[in-house]
Amino acid sequence: MRWSTLSAAPHRLFFIGGLTMMILSMAAWMAARAGLLAVPLSGLDHAFLISHGVLAFFIFGFLITVFPRWLDQAAIGQRWYLAAFLGLASGIAGLMIGLAIAPRLVPWALAVAGAGWLAGWLALARVFWRAQKTVVHTLVVLPALLLGLGALLAYALWRAGGDWIWVYVGVTASLWLFLAPIFLAVCHRMIPFFSHAALGGHYQMVRPAVLLWLLVAGCWTHFGLSALHRFEWLWLADLPLAAIAGYLWLRWGPDRSRGNALLRALFVAYAWFWIAALIAAAQSLWYLFDGNFVFGRAPVHALTIGFFSSMAMAMVTRVALGHSGRKLVMARWQWWALMSLQGVALIRIAAEWPGLAPDVANNLIQTSGWLWLITLTPWAGYFIRVCATPRIDGKDG
Repeated sequence: MRWSTLSAAPHRLFFIGGLTMMILSMAAWMAARAGLLAVPLSGLDHAFLISHGVLAFFIFGFLITVFPRWLDQAAIGQRWYLAAFLGLASGIAGLMIGLAIAPRLVPWALAVAGAGWLAGWLALARVFWRAQKTVVHTLVVLPALLLGLGALLAYALWRAGGDWIWVYVGVTASLWLFLAPIFLAVCHRMIPFFSHAALGGHYQMVRPAVLLWLLVAGCWTHFGLSALHRFEWLWLADLPLAAIAGYLWLRWGPDRSRGNALLRALFVAYAWFWIAALIAAAQSLWYLFDGNFVFGRAPVHALTIGFFSSMAMAMVTRVALGHSGRKLVMARWQWWALMSLQGVALIRIAAEWPGLAPDVANNLIQTSGWLWLITLTPWAGYFIRVCATPRIDGKDG
């Protein structure tokens, strides 16, 4: 592993950070559930580490690479993306250490991570302001990244002794104001693009801007209703989200991805968003008439494991293969790793089944966590090596 190789391409650095944290964060969560950590790690800490300590690395790595291309601008300078990576990586690493053995380190670590986050956002904002054209996807992701920084601040206030409402709002904002809009915007742009690249000129790219804005509006509405604790009305946001996302999924042609595992992986992952929205809508309607959260945290895990994690896995696989000079072909073992992740999502959702005995639910949660580690550790290790070594075709990047 050479620093010159890593620092020459931002996606390499950020992907390695995200892949490493993916395994460490889940290992820490499993250790916490086993009572092996000195400091109790709550489900809220777990949620924050996944959103800001894992998925944020993939988001910044991808956006810092493609954002200038979307806007026909020069690549982002090395000093900018190195500042973002070093701040975020050292901050999240410090947070992990602080949560495990040194609680006093936590606020300082979050401050450093926030500084790195801000550096990354400013790097993207500079590209946006210099551009001579406007791309709808940039108008979605820039505010979402800033709201992600706000969610980090809310978590920090809670960790500093603030009221529980801070972390509740922060975690909810992470899901619906930060992650969901960015993932939906990237899918809206890249799934048709990748499909066109794989299937040829006869494939028609369907990317209506109005539907993307409606998806973003639905995410904001879901957040607003959740923040106000009006859970009985979440279906008003979730049913339209499911309908719009399902319509786009069908228009993009999942049936045409047959025989192309790399493309099909994107459709498998994207399907989870409208499935998660349907589960959330069903739970909201049940709550409206019964007053119970019948499916518990099933909608959240359909969204986070099913959609976010699967899409990150599919996107990282494609981008890492392409930018390393390898053929854009998903190896059979990589496909089965993705399929195993679908099993993780299903098992974790099953743990929330109504009326399930607590010991059975706990066993299912444990099984999903261990399967996550078994599934993703070899996949992450392989792509860490891919990102840490020069392109096999001898080109730069």
